[in-house]
Amino acid sequence: MSDTYELVPRHEREKTDSSLDWLKDPNDPTITRPKPRGFRHERLCGSSTSSSILCLVSHILGLLWIGPIAALLVLNFKSHIIGASAWCPSGHCIYNSFSAFEGTGLSAGGQSKLDRRDHDLIGALQFVGKAIEVWFVFIASSFVYDVAMILARGSHGLPLGYFLTHLQFSDILSLLDPRFWTSVQSIPKHTGRRSQFSSRLRLYLFVALVVFLTCLSNLVGPSIIALIQPTQQWVPVIENPDQIFQGLNSAQPPFGDEVFPDCASDDLEAQLYNCTNPTSASALDSMVTFAESVIRDSNNRLALKDPLSEEAIVTFTFNDTTNNSIIWIPNRPVLRNISIDLSEVILLQLEEWNQSRPVIDSAFSSSLNRQRLLVLNSSLANTIERRGPTIGWLARDEPNCHSGTLLEISVPNTSNNQSVRCFSSRNLTDDASNNYTLTECFRFGQGWNQTNSFQIFSLEAASGTDAVNQNFSAPETTVLAYFSDKATFFNATTDFGSGMAQCYADSQKNNGVAADSCDWDKIFSTEMPPFLLNITKDVLNVEYQHNGGPFPDDIVWCDSVAYSANATYSLDPNPSTNSAFTVRLHDLPSDVTSLSTVVIDPTWLLAAWSVNPNWTVSSNRSLVSNMQRTVEMVQRAGRNWTESELDEEVEAGAGDTIIGQADEFQTFHAFTIFQALSMINYNFTNATGTKGGNPNDPVHPTFYLTVSARVWTFGLNSRTAYVGVAVSCLGILVTLSRSLLGLYLLARGRVPKRISDTELLIAALEHKYQGEFRGLDNEYAQAKLRYRLEGSDGETKLLPQNRDYSRPQQPVWR
Repeated sequence: MSDTYELVPRHEREKTDSSLDWLKDPNDPTITRPKPRGFRHERLCGSSTSSSILCLVSHILGLLWIGPIAALLVLNFKSHIIGASAWCPSGHCIYNSFSAFEGTGLSAGGQSKLDRRDHDLIGALQFVGKAIEVWFVFIASSFVYDVAMILARGSHGLPLGYFLTHLQFSDILSLLDPRFWTSVQSIPKHTGRRSQFSSRLRLYLFVALVVFLTCLSNLVGPSIIALIQPTQQWVPVIENPDQIFQGLNSAQPPFGDEVFPDCASDDLEAQLYNCTNPTSASALDSMVTFAESVIRDSNNRLALKDPLSEEAIVTFTFNDTTNNSIIWIPNRPVLRNISIDLSEVILLQLEEWNQSRPVIDSAFSSSLNRQRLLVLNSSLANTIERRGPTIGWLARDEPNCHSGTLLEISVPNTSNNQSVRCFSSRNLTDDASNNYTLTECFRFGQGWNQTNSFQIFSLEAASGTDAVNQNFSAPETTVLAYFSDKATFFNATTDFGSGMAQCYADSQKNNGVAADSCDWDKIFSTEMPPFLLNITKDVLNVEYQHNGGPFPDDIVWCDSVAYSANATYSLDPNPSTNSAFTVRLHDLPSDVTSLSTVVIDPTWLLAAWSVNPNWTVSSNRSLVSNMQRTVEMVQRAGRNWTESELDEEVEAGAGDTIIGQADEFQTFHAFTIFQALSMINYNFTNATGTKGGNPNDPVHPTFYLTVSARVWTFGLNSRTAYVGVAVSCLGILVTLSRSLLGLYLLARGRVPKRISDTELLIAALEHKYQGEFRGLDNEYAQAKLRYRLEGSDGETKLLPQNRDYSRPQQPVWR
């Protein structure tokens, strides 16, 4: 037999090859035409033992792929926590973030060792992910091959362009080959319309399957990587509803045993607010002393820093977060709860929990929570978070304390105490940077509104040296604190349509008695311009009046407006990174216009000062002595100095201290307001043990307690992770579909014999040309030609399917 081939025309081959006689006249009934044999029912994966074993191994390997994928899905859905390192066998890592309590900690070398382990593991998981991807490509190619062979052994065969699809389907570029899309248009000849539709439908489904598996195979790799690699995340170890907020108690005096740790309910009922002296007085004095020391050391009067204040075993700062000119004040009752949480966490981490000791009434008392908190022992960092109320203090660009003259307008013919207190020389700036010098008037007395209460106390006369070692002497100062629900502004040129300017002038002539021109309803209902709106409603006003001194007619007055909101109190309990256990505020509102003002009873200010009504606060306290030495400077700064008077002040060496010490006074006064606002307690109902409520309820939100740990963990915390879950589920579906298809065909006895690519090539070489390529001038048309596989064990044949070969013949190889 010659091993060479020559190219001969097809018509010459038909003359010498008797098997092609039927092509000479396809309609001659005397010539026997080859007829396709039916679908052969064969054993699963063929009859030979080796092919059967290989087929079974293929299906078993496919099903085994589901194991690691299911494990990854479980780990991610359960957010499985590994620990302080990605390599943490059996859940035990060497790092304990609370080891600083015991004098030990993770050294820099130990941390570096953990980092190297993490890096090595993440790199190794890349190879594991690639292996799983290759594993799936094997499953998908087998699936495509099985379906292609089923179609090829059917009565209508398979277009030539799809016989090797299983070898190239995983390449996404194969979908751009035009032959892949044109081959689906192949129509079997000499068959009924119903049979043609069924055949084409099978082809369309096959093409859809190939497209789906091509896309899926290219997505499996990155999807597996997204699921198999753990990440560092903040994981909530405990997230329980704790309280349902009912409202602040700011509009009424302090009451109850739980408001102040050092005060009994009887003391508060009798307005004996000096009971707060052990905690509040010392806290205020320490803040003022700290601020004064900063001034003396730096010789910079503007270098006032905000000191830490303490509540139980945690600390905080008053101006923790300033947003839109609002200084938010942490709430001390919430801070006391966090202190309890911190003590419980510390005890649990040190494994000093003693079941016989009294259980602190907190969210940690259950054994389940204690077990969960053990995760903190193998974490990189921890946080304790509580939602709770906070009160914001409006801090404008202009000073909140001013000096001016007072005109009190009494309202006659009323059964209740009603008056209007007007202060001159309030300097303000509008949004267009226009400056105004205005007179501000407050409604005073409960005859206007039950919330308009007031309290009086005094500061003892004081003397000493100031921050620049100048001597000072201040007389006793009377402090009047009152809340006003309404305020209005005017000056000589405008009262913004309220009529207050004329009322003021007429009442001043009438010796402070309200004139007939005073229409109080109109005055206090007229809306002020936008730059005044924030300071005309629910104002806490504090007046400081020297009983003597160089400016006895000038009164220093400070107005405050407060807003309520809810915030997240966050504490890092690790002493290595937060040695002072400082609590921070987060999730504060950014839009001031959506906030509501707070009604504040002046007795809260008495509690902050630790003074009873009408009592005098000793000058031995740092707060008193410093406010007494600076209050006169506010009076001096508020005066309209002539040029000669200013020159005299400068020459006397006092001019450079006026503005600076006036700013100091405002800082000291702000400390007293912050202290009062931080003390205000709130009403709540216990939500522990419930299913929780709505944390975003605008009226009664549910406050949650959350203890979180930063650990290496699995989880669905990104969009790529969700894509990974979807792709993995589709991969499982494909694997099961392939196995179910094999079982279905086996049950019906229609499992085709599996042939190798080598057998397919041999069958193509042994195939006798029958003129099926006649008239097919391009590869796209040739790819549409259908062939059917047929053969018994050890023999495979390619049979062209019904086609009209009446066109001129083309040369063929032989």
